[in-house]
Amino acid sequence: MKSAVNTQQKIGQSPAGAADFMDPDDLRTEFAMAMSAMYQQEVPLYGNLLDIVRHVNQDVLRRKEKDLAVDTVAIRASTERLTLERHGAIRLGTPYELRTVKRIFAVLGMYPVGYYDLSVAGLPMHATCFRPTSVQSLRRNPFRVFTTLLRPDLLADEDARQLSGKLLQRRNIFTAELLGVLDTADSAYTQTNKSNMSTAAKLVFKILDLL
Repeated sequence: MKSAVNTQQKIGQSPAGAADFMDPDDLRTEFAMAMSAMYQQEVPLYGNLLDIVRHVNQDVLRRKEKDLAVDTVAIRASTERLTLERHGAIRLGTPYELRTVKRIFAVLGMYPVGYYDLSVAGLPMHATCFRPTSVQSLRRNPFRVFTTLLRPDLLADEDARQLSGKLLQRRNIFTAELLGVLDTADSAYTQTNKSNMSTAAKLVFKILDLL
């Protein structure tokens, strides 16, 4: 979790004269980068994969730059966008968890898009995808999170349904501190469509604790 701590410090430190608020697109980028750093620490091969993708993109860019008719500025911007983390996934067990995650993603400028009934594939769950919706936000950072919600009623075994119900009643994936930070972020976002820098840092840090 060292990377999460470093990220919290980085976001929380704004240079002299800098704005005290961070817009959702920037906060989403910070979160995606922090999540990527955490994954690379836990699974080094994931970092190797990112390096391969980056090198391939750079190689293609060098080849394209030889063609004077190509807009190299546009290509570089596209390459940088491709190297951003593009998606994640989270599995939820209760409607309350989904409502809370929806609040978190809203602060990151991400909203539910689409509905997927996974029962047709034999899975007892349904899903949506949280992502930015405006063209401008998608261009800045297209990060999205595929989110599934368990449907215990679709479990074929009665014992499994009862056990899942008991386990879900007992579990609590959101700490009181996270919910407090989220309340503060909610309030600031409602008033300004931006998050306070310090609150943003704490929120990213607490979200990473969930993963």
